[in-house]
Amino acid sequence: MKLINKDSQMTKVAFIWSLCSTAILWLHSQLYSQFISDKALISLRYAERFLNGQGLSWNDSASIEGYSNLLWILLTAGITKLGFNSLEVVHGLGFIFNASVIFALFYIFNHFYKVSQNSQQGTLHSVLPLVIGQLFWVCSGSIAVWTMGGLEQPLFTASLIWALALLIPALKNNHIGRSRLVLVSLLLTITALTRVDGPLFTLIICTVWWWQKPKDLKHVGAGFVIALLPTIAFISQTLFRLSYYGDILPHTSHSHTDISSASLITGLKYTIGMLSAARPFFEITLLGLAFAIYKKRNHYALGALLIPAFLWTAYIAIIGGDAAPAFRYGLPLFGLIAFALLIIAINADSILERTTPAWLQWCLVAFCFIPFLATQIQDPENKEAFYEKWELDGEAVGKTLKTVFAEQQPLYAMATPGALAYWSELPALDLSGLNTPNDIDYLNQESPDIYSFCSPAGNLTPCKQNTKALIKTASFHENYIPLYIQIEPDNGRPPFINIQWIKWQDGVLGALELESSITIPAYLGATSKELAAQLQEQKLVVNLKQGEKFGVPINLNTAQLISQATNMRVKTTQGELTINGPEVMISKLTNNQLVLQNRGSQTITIESIIIVKPSRQVAVR
Repeated sequence: MKLINKDSQMTKVAFIWSLCSTAILWLHSQLYSQFISDKALISLRYAERFLNGQGLSWNDSASIEGYSNLLWILLTAGITKLGFNSLEVVHGLGFIFNASVIFALFYIFNHFYKVSQNSQQGTLHSVLPLVIGQLFWVCSGSIAVWTMGGLEQPLFTASLIWALALLIPALKNNHIGRSRLVLVSLLLTITALTRVDGPLFTLIICTVWWWQKPKDLKHVGAGFVIALLPTIAFISQTLFRLSYYGDILPHTSHSHTDISSASLITGLKYTIGMLSAARPFFEITLLGLAFAIYKKRNHYALGALLIPAFLWTAYIAIIGGDAAPAFRYGLPLFGLIAFALLIIAINADSILERTTPAWLQWCLVAFCFIPFLATQIQDPENKEAFYEKWELDGEAVGKTLKTVFAEQQPLYAMATPGALAYWSELPALDLSGLNTPNDIDYLNQESPDIYSFCSPAGNLTPCKQNTKALIKTASFHENYIPLYIQIEPDNGRPPFINIQWIKWQDGVLGALELESSITIPAYLGATSKELAAQLQEQKLVVNLKQGEKFGVPINLNTAQLISQATNMRVKTTQGELTINGPEVMISKLTNNQLVLQNRGSQTITIESIIIVKPSRQVAVR
């Protein structure tokens, strides 16, 4: 018996197969190349504001920690600073870290697998355990989705799996390399800083270490060495959080601490679905663990893998799971299962070599992967990620508003705070309550210029309870009107009508009053689908067909000025037209609305309405 080394033929074959697995991961992830999580875009907003010197904040008015992935945000910001596109950065990092799990499995395979000099099995067959572990990882729909999803799970999982890959060999080795322990500690520090619940793995892994190792000073001290750096990082981040945000937990974590029977049921359903996505390998892992314990063969390694897997699964159930598609919280679990499958296959190989031909072993593996692959194709969670494109609608809306309102910088309140805030780059309020307060008193105090309800496409009526109460107030309807915008995406999505509520008076988007004139933007009249505003030359314009009417809201003062004014014009893309001239006339004037009608023979594309104040009004001012 001899330990496989880097120069062995099998190591070369295993390395080549690892490269093939990496290629499979890349190809699989491209099925979800258009998927980007809205929460990932929240993180990117934090990263970009941090780069702009605005701190780790989502907006300027509220200091709330609306993220739970500090290291991911800082890493993204650092690489973006080098000149890369932030979206390409998170996609690239997702692939790199998920691919690194493949090579962690390659590393542990080289440690565990021994080949008898008299073995009749060929070199290709000898890598079968590695094939099983790596194929499970790269063929999982969750892994492919979250390679492209833009969140921290790939880094979180990679640091955990590499920490265990380095630690497990030391569980059976009396000689403990200090540098190895420090490296494990560093990797667990990355885990702890990548997610707010990362320190759980340090606690679990150190407990497993103390449980499996002799209770002498050397081994107990080694456990404390492993825990040292993650503990320092955890304490430091907690102190930073208290000083910067005034809270001991991220704002996103408070909902997870509100445990109820409903959240437990939701979490249980989530974990059942997550484990079902790993079938039949979930059952194979349990059988392999029982076999390892019975035969006392690598049971210490499987214990170090499956105890964290079990406790992490229980934790996910307790906090109520997650709303994102494709089980993003399942990535650490799937990484641990892939690791365990490799060791289980190594345990089984010595028996199968004597009883089962190589070709039949490969057939058995294929027999297990056929239902697994079918599950990945049919899983509604993976399908949801494949078809989820509303974030791209948010890109189109956000870019439109950025183009039109870059100068005014209106305060934008939105129910989907990732895509709209990231792509609009406007001052923002989060109606979901994750990144800013969302109670009615706070919203009234901030008095946003734009409200966007429900999805990025918008809606006339809100979907969240607090904003349902808001829209019922009289003050809301006195100050806000619906704005319909025809959105023409440039990212492959079909055109659609977007609905916003905009503040038409006492805000930056309403009429602009100067010393000599009042300018009313045409988009204030885009209050229906038929008159939806369109983006032309970085402005929102309204097309008014022959005979059509459209009205803009006005206040009493403006109504009085209009009744006295002798110089009123409509600014169009073709030039200016005199109101009450051949093409445009006032159809109706009240104390709160001005209605114009196109009585010409051509469609008029209106940019704004200009009312020149009478000379005596200017003199008084």
